[in-house]
Amino acid sequence: MDWDAIGFVKASNIRTQILKKLASKPMSPKELKVELSLHFSQVSLVLREMRDMKLIECLTVDRSKGKIYGITELGMKVLQGL
Repeated sequence: MDWDAIGFVKASNIRTQILKKLASKPMSPKELKVELSLHFSQVSLVLREMRDMKLIECLTVDRSKGKIYGITELGMKVLQGL
């Protein structure tokens, strides 16, 4: 179990919400913004943080717009540990 990653996600309600959403289906930042009623800057920051922690990944890396993010295997393990 990666307790550091679990603590990282638990420290932010927004991280937890986004990780749960991405576990249900891959989504774009805009979809996450709308569904969770967040500011785009909040979504962008959290996606970048969680991507750096290898909890999520960009599934459309070659696109400059319309990026889609999905949860990684580590992200699923962290979600199960919450």
